[in-house]
Amino acid sequence: MRIFCAIVLGSGLATILSGSENAGPENIDDGFRLKGSNAISNVLEYHIPDFELRTIEENGKVLTRPVIPHSGSSVKPGEPDLPSTTTFYAVEPGISYSLQVTIIASEMVDDVDIVHLRTWDNEFEGTVNKSSVYDSADPFPGSIATISETMVMRDLHLVSVTVTPFQYHPATDQLEIITEAEIELIETGTESAAFVPPRRSRAFEPFYRSLVVNYEALDRDMIDYQRPSILYVLPNNIGSLFGTIEVLMDWKRRVGYEVNYISSSNVVNNTNNLKNYIEDAYETWDNPPVYVTIVADAEGSYDVPTWYENWSGYNGEGDHPYSTLEGNDLLPEVLIGRMSFDSQSHLQTVVSKTLNYESTPYMGENWFERACLVGDPSSSGISCIITKENIREMMELYGFEDVRTIYSGSFASQMQSNLSDGLAFFNYRGYYGVSGFGSSNVNGTTNGFMLPIATVITCGTGSFGNGEALSEAFIRAGTASNPKGAVACVGTATLGTHTMFNNVVDMGFYYGALVEGISSAGGALMAGKLWLSKSYPTNPNDYVSIFSHWNSLMGDASLQMWTAYPEQLNVAHPYTITVGTNFIDVSIINSSGNPVQGAWTTIYRDDDILESGYTNDEGFVRLTVPSVETGEVLVTVTKVNHYPYQNSLQIYDPGVSVNVYSDLILVDDDDSGASSGNSDGIVNSGETVELSVALSNYGSVDAVNILASLVSSTSNVSVTSSTLSYGNIASEEIVSGSEPFVFTVADGLEDGTTLGLSLFITDDDGYNATGQIDLHVSGNRVFASDVDVFGSTQDVLTPGESSTVHIELHNDGSTAAMGITGTITCASSAIEITDNTGTWNVIPVGGTGSSSSTGDGFEISALEDVVPGAVAHLIVALTTQD
Repeated sequence: MRIFCAIVLGSGLATILSGSENAGPENIDDGFRLKGSNAISNVLEYHIPDFELRTIEENGKVLTRPVIPHSGSSVKPGEPDLPSTTTFYAVEPGISYSLQVTIIASEMVDDVDIVHLRTWDNEFEGTVNKSSVYDSADPFPGSIATISETMVMRDLHLVSVTVTPFQYHPATDQLEIITEAEIELIETGTESAAFVPPRRSRAFEPFYRSLVVNYEALDRDMIDYQRPSILYVLPNNIGSLFGTIEVLMDWKRRVGYEVNYISSSNVVNNTNNLKNYIEDAYETWDNPPVYVTIVADAEGSYDVPTWYENWSGYNGEGDHPYSTLEGNDLLPEVLIGRMSFDSQSHLQTVVSKTLNYESTPYMGENWFERACLVGDPSSSGISCIITKENIREMMELYGFEDVRTIYSGSFASQMQSNLSDGLAFFNYRGYYGVSGFGSSNVNGTTNGFMLPIATVITCGTGSFGNGEALSEAFIRAGTASNPKGAVACVGTATLGTHTMFNNVVDMGFYYGALVEGISSAGGALMAGKLWLSKSYPTNPNDYVSIFSHWNSLMGDASLQMWTAYPEQLNVAHPYTITVGTNFIDVSIINSSGNPVQGAWTTIYRDDDILESGYTNDEGFVRLTVPSVETGEVLVTVTKVNHYPYQNSLQIYDPGVSVNVYSDLILVDDDDSGASSGNSDGIVNSGETVELSVALSNYGSVDAVNILASLVSSTSNVSVTSSTLSYGNIASEEIVSGSEPFVFTVADGLEDGTTLGLSLFITDDDGYNATGQIDLHVSGNRVFASDVDVFGSTQDVLTPGESSTVHIELHNDGSTAAMGITGTITCASSAIEITDNTGTWNVIPVGGTGSSSSTGDGFEISALEDVVPGAVAHLIVALTTQD
């Protein structure tokens, strides 16, 4: 087997591995990109994003403030007000890092006086004097880049890297603008590593893709996905109301979620106990919770407590701590929401809204691309309008046809009227009191099932710990049959909120929902909170902690949001299958007749069937049927902004019903008889296999003279002995063939390649059936994971010298890699390879191995005149025994 890996060697700077750049036109430019673009590249290239030097006049003096759109800041009050940008970098768990900065290019601006930051506080009286920085001969900041402590976000360990691309020289009144720089992450030691789930979650990938600069180089495709999973937290006295929430849980199972709930009083009545339960589920369940939704108020008759922070002095409530399970940071491991109710009627209304919104959205008009954005500048300033204009432009860019804005006039009546028209999103930014709009306005709406996601991010709208908050009123409004208000709402706790941070959360929510492709309400709110961490990495005055805590979602965290008019799915699948049939095929096209890729297709029956898969680029998916019981099976297809397909099929007994008995399928590759292989009992590339398959008669009538023919849907398999007689098979009898089928597998197939095998089964009376034989190729899957330049602590090649280079390999396959040899080549003139071959010892499944273990590495010389930092691309061709 030959495997090709790309390796990049940096002569005179660093030795790194290759991958691909994380650059997307949809992302805001923060200035960072990965140099070398591979799994272990530890060098970031930085270019300053678009900026301007704004001038203001103050006390007769002209002051300058550098401005970068969508940037943050890491300075303290009194210091020069310089913007910064931040990225996140995925690091190896258990390793600590520092930074080394090299400025590549800069330019100097003379005669500037940089304005100083006045305050981070929302309301401030008095003056803040300039800090001693202005009297120093040293530039500010001393280093343009900083690195955080390691943080954990579900299955990634991250550090934030912040660059302030300006240095102010107060002694000479000069501003140095750093236009290009390189930032190298240097390992400094070890530290404890947090728990990491063995499988990844699809819900978290958009966060990583948007935030993590080395995301594309992480080989995420090699990590399997878990089934999406929801944990509902119910009050311990849910009692007879359980049936109401059970309807929603059944829907979630139908669309492919694993759903669990907890209502034990010793768990749900205490914040610490509940968090410990969620953490235990996260660390021990096969499918850890991705979404956690609390179905209760924080006080009253049906309650599950929330958390109260102690950073601000306001003692504000919030559920965010339930989402932070690993690490000492604010980054989430789960996405959190709360379906607050105080009565049976409330619960019925909230559940009905959620269920109808997702499963049977109202299609009578296009409210899906209609939004209302409200910005009242009378107290919180013009930024409320500026934020709405940015969101409006974003919505229109992504297809919204009717975006309404309210910036003046009778706010309350205009908001109620627009809500009554039916909206996809309702967004308010203003001040405490919501410009006169309250719960009576919400209850006065007439929008029916045209229910928006509401974001009302201002003082007091999310104070749900004592009395009914406006965010709760939005989701409780109306009745189950005549809903009003919203299906979900984000509100902010306490009267102490801050315009600056409110705006960041507000913008981040919509950027996440529309640009980053985050489809859930819980995910969109978390995107807004992550914008806080990205904009203000130093957590000034604990404001990032505070506003992450104060902003809470009222609604189901897993709620899938509509951002476009739903497309119809045309789904083809069998409506009946005979008992014992072990698969179904599903094909999906759109209204134009084109295949629909990425449609999540699920078959579900309570207790014994839950199988899901995504359609391929041909709109096709095959699902395993694991049950041999008759009865109805639900078929459901969902995809973002597509109307859910809901139907069913019947498993029935036709009398004779013979099919594959999956518990008795034997692979013989013992190199005797017709087989030729390594005797490990699994299928490997290049082997000839004897395959024994048992059949069972799952029907109620005896079968006569059963014949079975083995076929493959792929050219990678050649069947040489294809048809066998099984004779008569009585009802409920299991029969093995008198001899095996024989097939040969092509050489060089990748680990996990499907063999496409199935049996075509017939009898004398015209019965026919097809059974799937789910076999895959097992093999090693080896790729380069590290490079070691012998004798160099920084793994650098020194110009004019020859070095021994060892390459570390990782085996992500299903069998051990043995007899590994490698040959390296390079097209660069910067290096000369004097020994191009190397060998490795056996690398077990999931293990790593270096050529240093055999002492047989590679010899490479960097030429004397090579430019430090030059990059030479190596290709290593690997051959393994199998």
